[in-house]
Amino acid sequence: MDFPDLTNLTFTGFTTLLVLVAALDVGLSSVVAIARGVWMADVALTYLRSHVLLRIFPVFALAALGQGIAPLELPAFPVFDLAAKASLVIYGIETVASLRDSFTGTAQLLNSRPPE
Repeated sequence: MDFPDLTNLTFTGFTTLLVLVAALDVGLSSVVAIARGVWMADVALTYLRSHVLLRIFPVFALAALGQGIAPLELPAFPVFDLAAKASLVIYGIETVASLRDSFTGTAQLLNSRPPE
């Protein structure tokens, strides 16, 4: 299996990929939880908040610093770009594990009701 080349990913492409990975995780996990009858809105909202504040925003900020911010005349920092791309790969791996847990019924966040 060939891995995608992330070395020349633009900021727009990076942001799009980051949001798609997050949406895939939240969307599919929610569908599985709804199908099993264990979905709870408050848990899903907490999950969204934790993903946006603790995962997406920091990776997005690293990508912005890595690509540079022209209106602020902030130059690009390649080390931040590399860190953002590594973080995206790690987040993708985490998403695969989260989806696996959702489909096997071992997810703890959206499936938070105690076993009967």
